[in-house]
Amino acid sequence: MTEHRDSEATQAHLRRSAGWLRRSTIGICMFLLIVALVGGILAYRQLQARIQTTNVALEALSLGVEKVKNDVRTAMVELLLKKRIVDLSEPIFQNADERFDVGKLEVAKHLAGVRISGILLNTSSVGHKQLTMSVSVAGRTKEFTVNSIRPGYAAKFSVYVPDVKAEDARFAEFEFVRSTVSYHLE
Repeated sequence: MTEHRDSEATQAHLRRSAGWLRRSTIGICMFLLIVALVGGILAYRQLQARIQTTNVALEALSLGVEKVKNDVRTAMVELLLKKRIVDLSEPIFQNADERFDVGKLEVAKHLAGVRISGILLNTSSVGHKQLTMSVSVAGRTKEFTVNSIRPGYAAKFSVYVPDVKAEDARFAEFEFVRSTVSYHLE
């Protein structure tokens, strides 16, 4: 009988131990699940904060890029107006300097460079003989001469600028070099 009681006591003890083990295992699993959930929530919040920071940085960068674009546009316009840069792709008359306008411009590939041709308009009140002008395009400068141009009149010109690719000949600077001035007195 003692064996039977020992066996019942052992079984009761085993049942209590199994219940405790089940509760402990469930408790540990619940604890690990809570830790994983809290860790996931913290990681999600950190990720959201990084995304927010990145979005703010991208917005600031976008505003900075727009400001740089506007600054470059403004600087280009100021440079064009200040230096009286002529857009060779525009056929309209443009101010070359304080005395002359140029228009009906054409740029063509010629030999190892480009040929720039067009019309030079004398906007001054005096005539010019043996008028020498220079044109600078893509870092190269070349002079050309117009025999005679009366006040308010136009004359054709053509100049070959070597060592310039046609695709690089978009803008040019025209400059008065010298001439013999002629005028009439009444």
